[in-house]
Amino acid sequence: MKKSKEKLSAQELLNLLSSQWADTETLMKIGCVGYNKALDIKKEIVSTAESEGYYLPRGLVPMEMVVDYFKINISYLKKFVNKEGK
Repeated sequence: MKKSKEKLSAQELLNLLSSQWADTETLMKIGCVGYNKALDIKKEIVSTAESEGYYLPRGLVPMEMVVDYFKINISYLKKFVNKEGK
C-alpha cells in the first residue's frame, strides 16, 4: 500500500486545508500516516458526519471535520507562516 509519512511545512499544510473536502491521500499527508490508517480515520469521520445528518460525496470528508479530528490550530499556522515570510 501507499505510504505518506513526509512532514509538511506550515504553508503546505495550509494549502491542503484550504480545500473544502479531503480524500484518503489528503488525510495521509495531513496526518503523516499510511494508507490503511488514513482509511480508518476517514471511516471515523464519515461515521461522525452521517450521525450528525450530513450526506457526503463518495470518498470525501469535510475538511472542517478533518481539522477538528487532528485538532489543527489554523490561526497558529497562519501566524507561523507570516513570521517565516518576514
